[in-house]
Amino acid sequence: MPFNTTQDLPNDPQVRIFFSGQLILSPADTSSAGEPNCEVFINSRAGNHSFSVEARQKRPGLPDGILMRTFGPLQPIGPSLGEPGNIHGMLIGVTPGGITPGSLPRGVKAYDGSTPSTEGTTSGNIFSLVELHRGDPPSVHVRTDKANTRPSIFLNDAVLYTADRTPLQFDLARGGVTKRLTEFAGIIGANIYPTLQQSVVMTWKQNGQLLTLPFEPPPAAGPRFTYEVYVSNDPLFDPDAFTTPTSAHDELAEYYKVLPGIPHEQRFTLTLVTSAAVPDKERGTPRTLCMSALGEG
Repeated sequence: MPFNTTQDLPNDPQVRIFFSGQLILSPADTSSAGEPNCEVFINSRAGNHSFSVEARQKRPGLPDGILMRTFGPLQPIGPSLGEPGNIHGMLIGVTPGGITPGSLPRGVKAYDGSTPSTEGTTSGNIFSLVELHRGDPPSVHVRTDKANTRPSIFLNDAVLYTADRTPLQFDLARGGVTKRLTEFAGIIGANIYPTLQQSVVMTWKQNGQLLTLPFEPPPAAGPRFTYEVYVSNDPLFDPDAFTTPTSAHDELAEYYKVLPGIPHEQRFTLTLVTSAAVPDKERGTPRTLCMSALGEG
């Protein structure tokens, strides 16, 4: 696990972020708290995949309030809000630059499942491109091609976990050796638990204009509400993944397009086990083959 772990995943986050599809979550520069931040690389070379972000306010007994949507490649937001350099296209997290105690971003940790949570399960279920190739002879660099994965998304204060697991089974194969994969994370969650001194925001550019969406806490005496952000780099619709599983695309082949340090002879193939396919009625993001993954930067 490229992130330090935490035993706790409380059930009262102010913001929940859900990642699905061709996205690589990697440790970034270290926060002021000594924990790594997280950079979310977006695979722009994945065929038939479309990138989008949507933020919603979850209101009890009412339809979700849609706060923002953006589609297609992100635009660099530049050195704003303390964001390093001109490499990211979106910040989701705590406003940098605070000077009061408890106001600074604390970095990103990974939930280890020690304390049961209703939010999700251990981050250990997240598919890791690094672990997949750990110990390869010769060793390889599981580093992303920045030219085809940036502008990226920057997280500076969150807890990663498995939000939902896919019930599908896959075979990993290389050099005539096959390994069976059972349930793993179909959706990666990242919860934000701000202190009273912190402000949580989303910052991005749209039509060249820098925009900021504050995720304000609910009033003390008012109705409770939270926020959810959906970050997706999936096919818009893939019916063959359910009715004809053998035609489903190989997600690892899509990832290898932006992992140039892994030679072809050391690459794995990922094949759906058709005998273990779920019924056609089991649809939705965690039922597809498009899982986000952990990388090394």
